[in-house]
Amino acid sequence: MIQAGKIGNVMLPHRFSVAMCTFNGRKYLLQQLESIAAQSRLPMEIVICDDGSEDETVSVIHSFMTRVPFPVKVLVNSERIGSTKNFEKAIQHCQGDIIVLCDQDDVWHRDKLLKLDHAFSQSPEAGLVFSNAEMVDADLKPLGYSLWAVLGFSRRQQERLAEGNAFGVLLKHNVIAGATLAFRARFKKMFLPIPPEWVHDGWIALVMAAISNLVAIEDPLIAYRQHPANQLGALKRSLPRKLVDRQGNRNEVYGRYVNQLERLRDQLNDVMSPMPISFRSEIEEKIIHLQARRSLSSRKILRLPTIIRETATLRYFRYSNGGHSLVKDLLL
Repeated sequence: MIQAGKIGNVMLPHRFSVAMCTFNGRKYLLQQLESIAAQSRLPMEIVICDDGSEDETVSVIHSFMTRVPFPVKVLVNSERIGSTKNFEKAIQHCQGDIIVLCDQDDVWHRDKLLKLDHAFSQSPEAGLVFSNAEMVDADLKPLGYSLWAVLGFSRRQQERLAEGNAFGVLLKHNVIAGATLAFRARFKKMFLPIPPEWVHDGWIALVMAAISNLVAIEDPLIAYRQHPANQLGALKRSLPRKLVDRQGNRNEVYGRYVNQLERLRDQLNDVMSPMPISFRSEIEEKIIHLQARRSLSSRKILRLPTIIRETATLRYFRYSNGGHSLVKDLLL
């Protein structure tokens, strides 16, 4: 089978596999599928893993697959496995050089795959490429802001990522939504299986940031639909922070973050043999910071020594939301 690359001076096109997961997605699914079929650069295949839908989702897919010039592989789970494991399954069944993750309820801009193809061709050392997205409501009306604005992916962070510091940027907080990312298939063995503590996009992005270069495309390449049935909409990504504020369940939230980082540390140590000291140090420092915030006393006056220490070491600014997190720990 011909692989993407060069023969002489001729660049061969990448073969794109689209990895899509569905669950009770009948309402918006056809628009998404049709936006893929309308791409100026068509995919090699779509692999769809359905997590036991109880509506007409699978029927919509079967009708669609009879009308398109590329294969559509449908795998229906006999038991529900959840979105992260469902994406893992879809990724495992993809045969292309580049795997593009896809949600069931968005709409791709017509040149999404063409621009991804260009980005991977221009940056052969890049293992993962992701883009911005246009935030839209349930009827695809623009909301007036971008996904990167919602996720707090600032201009300075974009510059740091372009300079090769993607791991540090993503260790602070994930700015890559799964619906906007694509990666070279040869790397999938480095991050599969996905641990149950993690959501698929955060895990893939951080592992890939450690083992390869990342490229960010500032242009929005999808309309990222926000609606009440979103499982992981962009506006829900701040929920854990709100839970800490409103419910005071520091042990649960920060404990979960610590478990995630411990799994990441173990994974990178396995696949990098061994992990660079700089990455290990960054992970350990963030674990120390999260454990410090986790252990804050219910009595505000007793929090001061810990807060002063975490401020002096700049860990509030490297691993949390800076002054906002500091003030929150002082007052809430």
